[in-house]
Amino acid sequence: MPKGNEHAPVSTVPLAKRARATLLVGLAIVAYALVVGSGVVRCPLAAMFHVPCPTCGATRSTLALLSLDFSGAMLNPVAPPLVVLLGVLSARLVFVAARDGHTRRFDEAPAIRGVVKAIFGLLLVAIALWIVRFFGVLGGPVPV
Repeated sequence: MPKGNEHAPVSTVPLAKRARATLLVGLAIVAYALVVGSGVVRCPLAAMFHVPCPTCGATRSTLALLSLDFSGAMLNPVAPPLVVLLGVLSARLVFVAARDGHTRRFDEAPAIRGVVKAIFGLLLVAIALWIVRFFGVLGGPVPV
């Protein structure tokens, strides 16, 4: 940890390696978003058992939110904040890859640990919402 007027150590990883790591991480995130957003991949639980999973409707809700359809975004009300938090994690991943040339120190910031805890909390809320909807509350189960 730097003291006084000392500076933080500059990364010893070559710029080309950091750029390559950043590009690969960024492309992986974009590819994942395109595949999920395209609807090509279907939820395995919904395909096999014909029941919605706890996060069912999250993709449709997110796409509705991106097209400013706020009523459609409430298909799964947990999805919008979950997408924002996952976006924060993705941005952090790209930043760490650009800075260090690898992602080993991805979770070094206390704020990122808070984001991860918030994501787990939202997933618990999604499971509670999923259970409640099977009893017909809040519009019933999401259609699969």
